Amino acid sequence: MPTGGAVGYVLPHFYRSSLPHKEANGKISRAEGVQLTIRRNLVVPLDEFINSAEAKELLTDIDPALLKGFTVDGKLYLLPEEWNNMVIYYNTKVFKEAGITPPPDNWTWDDFLTLAKRLTSGEGPDKRFGFGIPFFFFGLSPFWYSNETAVLKEDLKESNLSDPKFLESVQFIHGFAGPGKQRSERSISTLCDQDTLSHILDFAAANLHFTIYWRVALPLAKPALATLTILTFTYSWNSYFLPLIFFSSWDKMTLPLGMFALSNVYGAGNVSVIMAAVTLAIGPVLLLFLTAQRHIISGMVGSALKG
Repeated sequence: MPTGGAVGYVLPHFYRSSLPHKEANGKISRAEGVQLTIRRNLVVPLDEFINSAEAKELLTDIDPALLKGFTVDGKLYLLPEEWNNMVIYYNTKVFKEAGITPPPDNWTWDDFLTLAKRLTSGEGPDKRFGFGIPFFFFGLSPFWYSNETAVLKEDLKESNLSDPKFLESVQFIHGFAGPGKQRSERSISTLCDQDTLSHILDFAAANLHFTIYWRVALPLAKPALATLTILTFTYSWNSYFLPLIFFSSWDKMTLPLGMFALSNVYGAGNVSVIMAAVTLAIGPVLLLFLTAQRHIISGMVGSALKG
């Protein structure tokens, strides 16, 4: 079963491969993107190209499970270039130091929790936990597959996040946050019922790209957007020639034209009134800058610290 490295469907990322052949400019796609790749007619079946004895011998060296992930309706569309282990690694040295026998191949979730607690030692800054939760989604895959479920359904076309077994796996991982408990007292099941949670997960899968935009792309673009907002507002606020050419009513004139009207035909006038108008005109621009400056400064500081 191909791995679920992202929620919902994942747009495949194509790039030129660097295989050691002049003609080997192929395309590479993640397993989760196979269905979408095929539906958009980006690849063609390979069956007519793998009928030779040499090609069939090559396929015998590939695990059938890997070929299954790239086979749709009995046709093979892609060949696996690499694959990942979906396992939980443990430090044999730590087990030996603690006098604990390493787990057998058929260990259960309960065995996992018991060993993690026994391996936890120390206090405060020196505390060492028996298990560290992976910070990337793919690292949680062993929990899905050990519970006979996956992110995608068997046909790899639809989200499987509402599967009760998948929800059970999520609740199990969430329970790690409970100090010394198998399940956190404030578990996911107490926050909302199973149907509601299923809808939330399905919604998250369907809106993956918006979530990436909202939580990743937009925050990174804040300094540039803040600068653009200030420059655009200042340009429009101080506009002089275009309103002078196109507007005929003084009710629609901009402030620069209004301040010009305060002076007489010789360019003189009540200086106090003109300076008061200039001060009022600067106010909104200054206020906008003070509001947006933290985004600009954070962008400058972040750029300076990169590398």
